Amino acid sequence: MKIIKNLLSKEFCNYYLWEIKKKEQTPVWQSSTVFWPEGIKNNINGSCIVTSTGEEIKSQIANLIAPHIPEVECDITTWFNVWQYNSGISKHTDHGYVFAMTIYLNEYWDVDWGGNFLYYDKEIDWNNREEKYLSDHKNWKVVIPEMGTAVLNDNRTLHLVTPLSPQSPQLRYTVQIWAHEKKK
Repeated sequence: MKIIKNLLSKEFCNYYLWEIKKKEQTPVWQSSTVFWPEGIKNNINGSCIVTSTGEEIKSQIANLIAPHIPEVECDITTWFNVWQYNSGISKHTDHGYVFAMTIYLNEYWDVDWGGNFLYYDKEIDWNNREEKYLSDHKNWKVVIPEMGTAVLNDNRTLHLVTPLSPQSPQLRYTVQIWAHEKKK
């Protein structure tokens, strides 16, 4: 897992937030409740809504992330995510993607609001049934969302997002990037 501080400037983050706000009153959103696979919704009660960023922003993001991503030919998909109350993601590895990246857009985030990104910072031997990664407290790391910061998963690291507190004074906004193997 790579943490990239200040990947996006405050101006880009505010522009993307403005784009999200423009789309909030239009019927272009999908809910994680019906859109995401079952395995990553375990013990999650809320819904994250997602919509495409559009081609212009996708191209802009591809240029901004290029210096940080693996040099592999791939196609990317970009989404705006609005994390609503009680939304989160159960532990998973982003299996099936070349890489996945999340960029945080909120100007400020408090750890008490939930929506924190946790990842296991040690390789897991998935064939060892005795592996104690779930209770290995010293190797779980947390990233509190910070405007312009990105988390890049280019090695299938186990991670999750804690549920957003219903008492949070704001929703959590992100850009999500998925890289797929290039179609031949």
